[in-house]
Amino acid sequence: MMETRRSLLEKAKEVLLKQASEGEIYFFVTTCSEDKRGKVWQTTGKNFERAWIKVERYLKKYIVFPKWLKIEFVDSWQEVTADEGKEAFQKIQRNNYFRYGVKFKKDNSFTFMPEEIVGNALLVPHQEHSIVKKDARLQLDEGNMRGYIKRKYQKGLTNPFVSFDESWSFFTKKGIFIEDNKIYPLETEQSGQGIRKIDQENQVEMLDQAIYRGADFLVNQITETGKFVYGYFPAYGKVLRSYNSVRHYSSLYALLEAYEYLREQGTASEEFLEKIEQGLTWGLMNLTQISDGDYYVAEWLKDGVELKLGAQAMVILALSKYQTVTGSKQFLPAMKKFLQGMKSFIDETGATTHVLDEHLQKKEKFRIIYYDGEALFAIMRAYPLVLRNEWLELAERLMNHFIDADYQRYHDHWLSYSVNELTSYVPKRKYFEFGVKNALENLRFIERRDTAYPTMLELVVAAVKMFSRIEELDLGEPLFSSADFSWLRSVMEKRALHELRTGTMWPELAMFFAKPETIAGGFYCRHDRCRMRIDDAEHFLSGLINYRNFRDFSVQDIQELPNEPTISLKEEEPLAVSVIIPVYNREKEIAECLSKLAETTFDKSRMEVLVVDDASTDETVQVIETFRNEFDHLKIIRLAENSGGASVPRNIAIKQAKGKWLLFIDSDDYVTPHAIVDAYNLANERESTDLVCMPYFRAEESSRAISRSAFIYPENVSGLDFLDTKLYNSLNVVGKMVRRSIIINYEIEFPAEIRVREDNWFSMRLYGVVREIAILGNQKEYYFIRDKDNVSLSNYRTPPRDAAKIFFTVFQFIFGLDELSSARKADIMAIYLNRYTKMIKRGKYSPDRVLEKTGQYLSLLKQSPYIDKESKQFIIDLYDAKYEVTE
Repeated sequence: MMETRRSLLEKAKEVLLKQASEGEIYFFVTTCSEDKRGKVWQTTGKNFERAWIKVERYLKKYIVFPKWLKIEFVDSWQEVTADEGKEAFQKIQRNNYFRYGVKFKKDNSFTFMPEEIVGNALLVPHQEHSIVKKDARLQLDEGNMRGYIKRKYQKGLTNPFVSFDESWSFFTKKGIFIEDNKIYPLETEQSGQGIRKIDQENQVEMLDQAIYRGADFLVNQITETGKFVYGYFPAYGKVLRSYNSVRHYSSLYALLEAYEYLREQGTASEEFLEKIEQGLTWGLMNLTQISDGDYYVAEWLKDGVELKLGAQAMVILALSKYQTVTGSKQFLPAMKKFLQGMKSFIDETGATTHVLDEHLQKKEKFRIIYYDGEALFAIMRAYPLVLRNEWLELAERLMNHFIDADYQRYHDHWLSYSVNELTSYVPKRKYFEFGVKNALENLRFIERRDTAYPTMLELVVAAVKMFSRIEELDLGEPLFSSADFSWLRSVMEKRALHELRTGTMWPELAMFFAKPETIAGGFYCRHDRCRMRIDDAEHFLSGLINYRNFRDFSVQDIQELPNEPTISLKEEEPLAVSVIIPVYNREKEIAECLSKLAETTFDKSRMEVLVVDDASTDETVQVIETFRNEFDHLKIIRLAENSGGASVPRNIAIKQAKGKWLLFIDSDDYVTPHAIVDAYNLANERESTDLVCMPYFRAEESSRAISRSAFIYPENVSGLDFLDTKLYNSLNVVGKMVRRSIIINYEIEFPAEIRVREDNWFSMRLYGVVREIAILGNQKEYYFIRDKDNVSLSNYRTPPRDAAKIFFTVFQFIFGLDELSSARKADIMAIYLNRYTKMIKRGKYSPDRVLEKTGQYLSLLKQSPYIDKESKQFIIDLYDAKYEVTE
């Protein structure tokens, strides 16, 4: 054993010596042999040989050679002042993406590698950070720093920061990792920094390792009962206590894919399959509701029972995959009953309802886009096992609805899976067209995404499979070019490497967390506190296994693939602004609106205009057509039936918009020539600006309110927090330029069921999630507003029931945001209640309905410094039952 150790260290020395420079050297040695955080030891030497002697002496203390051993040395130093260091932390956009080690004292007493910083959460994002926003603004955590200094250096410090020098050093490093007597050189590039180097030469080996380890990790999360350990926050060794029926079955589906792959490799065990069967049995016993003989996946929550379309799809997928893989029909009767239950979620047009209550009544029309693709995929995977045309007809009904509703704009991996499956049985050109758009229209984003994102790999692998099939079919005109296909394959290769490097919990990273043996081999989301949920593991596993099964590594080298097709610069540049205008029977007003817009000084090649006609009966559409030559990108969208308001037209336009920024204009208003240029320039002054507001002006004889109190600034201002503005007096959306990604990420839509104050519904959500607001100065005219608002009907008095509904649905939205503190949520809603108290109080049942929907959280608003006297008394009266209770 000692000879093996000696020879192994000699080889390690040889590898490290080739990487090292002459002169003084700084070594880190990290060891780990059990399920607790690895031990980091550090030393220096005047040269490599002297320092290496110290390393060998240190390792001789280990009677048993460490299970995992990492030896690294500092490659470069950069001195910074303490203030410069803190500023560097603040500039980091994503949590856990600071890639340097830090030496806080010249005597080396407080020096931490990047993995130590991540594994011990020494840098944390600001309190209101959300993972969907690139605004981590990292800062040192005093408590975590104190705890780790005590563990590493055996020093108890009340305030460690006062012990730091005024001058710090950032550093990079190189090194090796040893596991099972094998030496792995470590990656030095930011993507995958600090983990084993993965390149073309060892990609197949590392891919297989990731699949084997990942499958072992996920199956070991199934407890003796059959229920999963839901996940971990590994820096703290914290187990996630929540649960999710969708992810229970989707994880079992991924494990069945893994079992199938391992069986083909000759490495699958019976115990592996038995655990999957335990998971299926637990789900059927504990997550099933029976209604009229049909089966539904049910979750019993505090506010009632939920039957989710996604869970219904996933149980069908898991049970059908089990039969396909094993040949056993033991779960076939149950699968058929779940399949029958699927009909309750899909109407005769193919439209879906995402969440039902226990009585099969609609609870939530839409929750997340994944559910729809999952449903179609599940039906198609079950179809060959039941072979009844009704299911193929239902699948086509869903698919046709997806096409009519432009679902390809969601670029969802489940849609990619489902289209590929459906076209195996029904190879219609329009279905293939949908699949091609679903893949190609978002491919540049997929290629450039910096974080691990396994569903993107799943999407492109399924798309490559479909593209390969299309090439074998005669579908008439080509659906894509050879350059498109080459680019798609190139992105597939890049994503596969990227997921291996950035999302796999290799042991050389796991050893820095609280329970390394528990988490090693799993998969993680770095920017969400290195979260490791079962759904993270299932998506990585499915993506990597499908990629491994499809890819023939001997045929084509990654470097032979072009990065992207050759396209013109104009096509490459994304549109900057999308102007959205709903219109109904306004032939004269829309002419003036578009004439004024055509005078804009903004570059029209970077602007699109989306005019949505709500089934006008006059000459409105013909008037709009005359402006075709005035704009580079004019899109006219005609609705077949009048929707009764601006909400539906605006929602349709948002879904089709391509601009980075959205600007809302009403058809009977207009903007001045300089408005868009000024707003766009102000929007881009600060990276964190999400909303730019234009002051309004009106005709001299007009009595229309124009929210002067919200636009009090003579000059442009930016960096505003909503709480510091008076935008609660400007809850309409016109004249507002908003970052489109905010609306998409938070799924903010206008309400189709409310005809008044629909702008309030939208803006009150928007103000709650934007990072910073900018307001144009009021010395220039920007947005002309007419005397009457004929589109949104907001000149009608608000029914109390609608006011109550707007308030409590916004309340539920704001209080459902994990990224906001409780105090901020209360402050935002206190401001809104000040505006809505009088309207709500007018209704007989509305006050009690608000209390019913907001519950105990409403009382938090009383503590807010923003609450006014009337609203505070209103809350007190509600809790004192002074309003009649709704029956």
